[in-house]
Formats: sequence, structure tokens, C-alpha cells
Amino acid sequence: MKWLRSSLFKNNSDTFVFEENINVKVEHYDNSLKDIRDVVVSGKLTRGGQDKIYADLLIKGNFEMISGKTLKEVVVPFEIEEREEYVDKSVFAGEEVFDVNLMDMYIDLTPLVNELIILNIPITSSLDDEEPELVSGK
Repeated sequence: MKWLRSSLFKNNSDTFVFEENINVKVEHYDNSLKDIRDVVVSGKLTRGGQDKIYADLLIKGNFEMISGKTLKEVVVPFEIEEREEYVDKSVFAGEEVFDVNLMDMYIDLTPLVNELIILNIPITSSLDDEEPELVSGK
């Protein structure tokens, strides 16, 4: 999800609409998270003057996790809405900046999307209709 800024707003349009399927790796997450599947990122980029672009995102997908109740695999759907502002890094030339999304010739949404998905991973999961199996023994 990386685009050349000069190619985004053609024909005097102030918006660029997109939708992409992405793969998210789960190598370094908690053991309760098995996979992240069917992730679709859609949204629009809006020009905010010469040095700004606003990104309106909708991220949908499924977390495949181990249930906290039954220890079986469950699928937990997620939907994340976010609006972020990207600023040309030449505006902050020579300054140290924090908590600002910077762009140069390209605008790259991949790090932001990965961060938003990671921040929304549930700590534990279980579905409402799950019934724990009773264990019996002597």
C-alpha cells in the first residue's frame, strides 16, 4: 500500500479511493493468536493542500485465536476505522518530530495498517456461544 504521490490525484481530483487485500504475518505475537486472515483495507486519500494528505481507512479481517474458555480455535472478526494525517517531511526539515506521519515522494500506509491491527488484537478471546466441556474423572 505504497503509492507515488504525484500519481494519486490525477484529472484535478482531490480524492484517491482504494481497496486492497493484504497479508499480515503473525510470527512474533502471543501464542494465543494463530493467524490473521482475510484482511481487506479500503478507504480514500484526500488532498489537504500541497503538503498534507488525509487517509480515511477501514480495515476488516479475522483473528484466528485459541479460546480462553475451551482452548479450541475460534475466529474473531475485527473492523477498524481510522483517520490519519500525513505531512510532507520537508515541512519539518531539521526538526525532530514525534507522533506525526511523514511522507516524501511516496505515501506508505503499510506501517500504519500493521500498527492498527496489532493494537486491536484481543488479549483473550472466547465466543458468547461457547460452552466449556466438563471434565470428569476419578
